[in-house]
Amino acid sequence: MITVENATKTFWTGTGQVVAIDDVTLDLAPGAITGVVGAAGSGKSTLARLVSLQDRPDSGVVRVEGYNTAALDQRRLRAARRRIGVVGHGELLPQRTAAGNIAMPLEQAGIDGPQRRERVGRLLDLIGLTARAGATPADLTPGQRARVEIARALIGDPGLLLADDPTAGLDADGAAGVLAVLDRARSELGTTVLVTTSDGGVARRIADDVALLDGGRVAANGSLLSLIQNPGSPIADALLPAIDTPESVRAAHDRTAEVVLIGFAAVGALLPEASGRFGTDVSVIGGGLTRVGETPVARFLLGVSGPQAESTLSWISERGGVVKRPVRGPEGIAA
Repeated sequence: MITVENATKTFWTGTGQVVAIDDVTLDLAPGAITGVVGAAGSGKSTLARLVSLQDRPDSGVVRVEGYNTAALDQRRLRAARRRIGVVGHGELLPQRTAAGNIAMPLEQAGIDGPQRRERVGRLLDLIGLTARAGATPADLTPGQRARVEIARALIGDPGLLLADDPTAGLDADGAAGVLAVLDRARSELGTTVLVTTSDGGVARRIADDVALLDGGRVAANGSLLSLIQNPGSPIADALLPAIDTPESVRAAHDRTAEVVLIGFAAVGALLPEASGRFGTDVSVIGGGLTRVGETPVARFLLGVSGPQAESTLSWISERGGVVKRPVRGPEGIAA
């Protein structure tokens, strides 16, 4: 539905020109959740403004349903913007109830009362706040207010929902509620979702596809599960448990290797089976476990000792584990 092609955006500050987005290409798969991950200043919010058509790139193209948005007149540009729901922060009207805030875009569009009530009721159910329909923002938790903002962005049935750092400032329960609503919008409404975030955990929990922004450029882009299977990739480094094992611990083993294991069976059984099959000592000396959506994923640094240490690692690789051995120098010493 929306593609960004070779987009560049610069700004002038008191210290000179800043390149916020540099030759970025991004394709949002219909009906999927795409997570754009990056540190503060990486260009996430600038990219969000370009995708939501609130700003235009200096060069490159943003397309909506194949149309170059730079070539649209104002009427058609407004129509294209209405196809994009944008989740803001703290923008609920304090004097209105949750239901009233959600209904506001429909009132402005002249939608009659019965239609408004039906659509508002459906979205209150989606965000799990039917019982709180009459509460004002002051009587809602921060997480509940964020869910109301999502419902209001969805009320016009947009093709794309854009959430810029939607869990910022929320506690764990509030963040979990927001991510659950975004996932339901995708699965129950068929909405394409773009989430920008500095929290890799957000992408791990709900994203189908992910792009890593670094200094305004895309460092990696593609299917999340595919990208994390490369242990040394920027996505693996950004989203999987870190490995900071001292060299002294590594040196105590005949072989070391970084391994990514995906799925319940691989995480739970592959290493003990490898150890028993080859009579080797297989130890986890770094890394840890996480989840990508509902799938358990391990990123371990393994220390393997025994005459068949190399065979053990090869067998783990043959059984679906992604094994990365350390680069070794000309004398066989790990570089």
